[in-house]
Amino acid sequence: MMERIYFKRYDSAGKFPDRRVKLDVHFEDSKGNMYIWTPDWQKGIRALFLEAYRVERLNRLKGLQVEEFKQTARKVSSEVEIESYDEFVGALDKLEKGKFLIGDYIRNEEGYITNVLEERYIPLSVEFRAKIMGEARSLLDWIKRYKGVYGKWIIVNEELFDVEWEEQRKS
Repeated sequence: MMERIYFKRYDSAGKFPDRRVKLDVHFEDSKGNMYIWTPDWQKGIRALFLEAYRVERLNRLKGLQVEEFKQTARKVSSEVEIESYDEFVGALDKLEKGKFLIGDYIRNEEGYITNVLEERYIPLSVEFRAKIMGEARSLLDWIKRYKGVYGKWIIVNEELFDVEWEEQRKS
């Protein structure tokens, strides 16, 4: 008998030994067992993308997502130049007007901010918003989960591209 597994979330926090970022896809079965798939480029990611495209073409007359899929495919397949790259270490504070407030703070023993070292407002990229939705039911749930947690925020072309979470540090 075959057991079906269900998508849970994506995770790009891991690294290969040569320091490249690793994509892990997490699944869960009906019994609560967890599985992690680290897809190969040719037989994993590339093949999955091509098969999704083939299936969506078969569904062209029936599917409501065809136009959205075509836009995504165009964006993925187009060459986007990286004009700027930056990294910032700080804690997630809040979302305000479509931008995350990321700050580096010193807190006292009661947890109150006693000093603001640096704050930055960073807009979300479309790719990062999709990653968030893969990890949580909503943007609000994701913010609640990570509020106050420090990480290295990766900013590409002036938009939030990814975050590598750290253990919450006490300043």
